[in-house]
Amino acid sequence: MKSRKARKAKKGGKVRFQAWRYRRAKFRSPEGFIEYIENLENGRGNRIDSDEAREKFVTLRILSAKADAEFRVKDIYIVCDEETGEWGGYGTAQRIAGIKSRIKPGSYQAKFGELDPMLKIDVLKKIMSIEKCDMERAKVIFESCRRSGILVPIKPTGFWRGVNCMKEPTKADIAKRPLTEKQAFYLSRYGDMPPVTHSYGEGEKSEHLAWMMERHIELGEPIALAEADRLRMRAWDCGKSPWKQENG
Repeated sequence: MKSRKARKAKKGGKVRFQAWRYRRAKFRSPEGFIEYIENLENGRGNRIDSDEAREKFVTLRILSAKADAEFRVKDIYIVCDEETGEWGGYGTAQRIAGIKSRIKPGSYQAKFGELDPMLKIDVLKKIMSIEKCDMERAKVIFESCRRSGILVPIKPTGFWRGVNCMKEPTKADIAKRPLTEKQAFYLSRYGDMPPVTHSYGEGEKSEHLAWMMERHIELGEPIALAEADRLRMRAWDCGKSPWKQENG
């Protein structure tokens, strides 16, 4: 059975904007928050574009500022982090403040709980710097922090961050990720593929597979249609991150 709030979400068959949904939003840059609004509303069936999302963002700010001035805490939806300029849900800010107030000075959570998004190797280097230890000891500390939830993965990017950090890795950050051995292999073979179509279920009509078969003839490694399709899936799976963002 739908909740009372969910039942109120629609009026006359149209999905309504509900400001309370943003009280637990993660902190993002203003543009990132506008994009978040657009994605969330469209995911709910409330079709809006980026301009309308920007208007909703302004509305949230105005409503929250008015509620704050009138001491109506329950109606403060979003707040701004003055240090970073990022915006997030009021509930998220309160949760972080509550956690920070209980953190023991000198603990792993105090040292690593606010780490910005970074690759695992960079987290290890940070641990080495803070703890003045070698890589082996840093790995032990990393694993301890991972098990206790102090360091959390940001799926599917491959980045990690401190549990109290609400930042997301940017597209520029992700684009800088080093390629894995498999990604480098498939990129070297298929990275210059021109825009071609693929016919699912009708491999013989696929320009995608035809191009791959031609490429393998050039490499002196002729392959059949079924093998081309298998390699296409392998390249697709390992290429989703990071180089898919840069190469389509």
